[in-house]
Amino acid sequence: MVVSVFIISLVLWATGSLTGINATTTAMIAVCALIAFNVITWDDVLSEKGGWNTLIWMGSLITLAGGLSKLGFVKWFANSMSGISWVVAILILVLIYVYTHYFFASLTAHIAAMYATFGAVSIAAGASPMLVVLVFAFASNLMMPITHYGGAPAPIIFGAGYVTQNEWWRLGFITTTVNLAIWLIIGSLW
Repeated sequence: MVVSVFIISLVLWATGSLTGINATTTAMIAVCALIAFNVITWDDVLSEKGGWNTLIWMGSLITLAGGLSKLGFVKWFANSMSGISWVVAILILVLIYVYTHYFFASLTAHIAAMYATFGAVSIAAGASPMLVVLVFAFASNLMMPITHYGGAPAPIIFGAGYVTQNEWWRLGFITTTVNLAIWLIIGSLW
């Protein structure tokens, strides 16, 4: 049954642009099928606290990002950066963008909440739109090792139990800082 649900899910996911069934609907169909055929129970679903935690945080943060934009936060923040060189503004924003990753439940939630806002502020400060898009795209990758939930492989690697959370955060901070320094100094000159 698991193999059948997997194959059907894979086909639905791969043909989503043709069928109009998006990835979220495909995942829900798969979970419902697994429950209906008693492969898993509802208690199994409820016991996945990490998944529910990510769902709630991501939904909240994406909603918050939309609300901040509607309330004029981007315009206010851009105005508060007026008078500052766009180079200094984008440097400050990249540092804030990267190191606030500690406060986000996932990389997707972080990008959804901050990428467009910080990009708009950087462009309003006078930075080239292409440069802004690339800078924050690169920064989104550089911040992944900072936490044990920072990117897709991180929870799996952390779950193996070889390092503590404190050790991961310390090493993640060091790795991210070194990568960011290399990227900002050598990369900018290049």
